[in-house]
Amino acid sequence: MTAPATLVPPRVVFMGNDAVFAQALAFLESFRAHNPLLRLAMIPFADDIRKMERLAPIFNFDILQLDTGRWDGLAHEFHPGVEQKYMNRLRKLAIFDLDDPAIIYIDLDTVVLQDLSFIAEKLVDHSTDFICTATNNDPWVYNEKFRTHPQFARSKRFSDGFFAFDPRNIGNKAYNILIENKALYFEMRASGVYSQPATNFIVDMLALRVGEVHRLYPHISPQVWYAGRLKELDGKVTSSDGGKVLFVHWAGPVDFNHDFKLKSLFEHFQSAGRARIAEFGVVV
Repeated sequence: MTAPATLVPPRVVFMGNDAVFAQALAFLESFRAHNPLLRLAMIPFADDIRKMERLAPIFNFDILQLDTGRWDGLAHEFHPGVEQKYMNRLRKLAIFDLDDPAIIYIDLDTVVLQDLSFIAEKLVDHSTDFICTATNNDPWVYNEKFRTHPQFARSKRFSDGFFAFDPRNIGNKAYNILIENKALYFEMRASGVYSQPATNFIVDMLALRVGEVHRLYPHISPQVWYAGRLKELDGKVTSSDGGKVLFVHWAGPVDFNHDFKLKSLFEHFQSAGRARIAEFGVVV
C-alpha cells in the first residue's frame, strides 16, 4: 500500500568538496543531530571529494553522480574570464534536474538547529510552489533595472542559501529559461554574483508562488543570518522575535580561521563532528 503523499519526506541537498571540509563537519553534525533520518545528498562542487567520500557513510549522505556539464558550460558563458574556483558555482542549479516530491537545498556554511521535515508540508499540499527564508536581498540578486519589468514586480529576491521546492514545477525549464532569456538576464542580474540571480530569475520567470518560511510556519523566526540579531546563550541560539531559529547561515565572505559572530556555535558542532568520526575509526 502506497503511503499518503503528505508522509513523503523531503530530500535535502547541499554542495561541497574537500576545500570546505571544516564547514562540512559543522554542517553535517548539526544536520544529523536534528535530522537523523532525512535523506541527504551532496552535489560535488569540484573533483576533490576524497574526504567527503569518507564522511558519506558516517553522516549517511549520498554523493550525487550528476552530469553538470551544461551548467558548467553556462557558467563559462555567463561569467567569462573569472577565476576557475568560481566557475563551478552554477552547479547548484543542477538541483533542478533531480526528481523528488520535495527537495530542500542548504548551503554548506550553515548550522542546522531544527528538524526540517515539516518544510515540505506546504509544498505537498500545494499551499505554495517554492519556499525561502531571507528576502529583499538587494543588491545581491538583481540591479535596479528589474523594476522596469512588470513580470518581476512581485519578486522576493531571496537568498539561495536555503530554499525548498517541488522539482516537477521546474525541471528542465530551469536551463531553458536562462538560455532563451539571456539578454534579459544579463540586463538585470546583480554584478559579481553567481547562482543567486539565476535561481531567482528562474523562479520569477516561471511565476512560481513563493512563500517565506516564517509566514508559512509562524512559529519559525525569519532570522537566520549570523551577523543579524541572533544571540547565543549557554549553547542555545535565540531570535529577537522569540521564534524558533531554523538554522544559522554564515552567508558572505566569512574567514572561518579567524573570529566571527557565533563562532562558538560553529566550533561546537565541528568538534562534535570530529568526535563522531573518531567513533567510526575513520581517518580523514
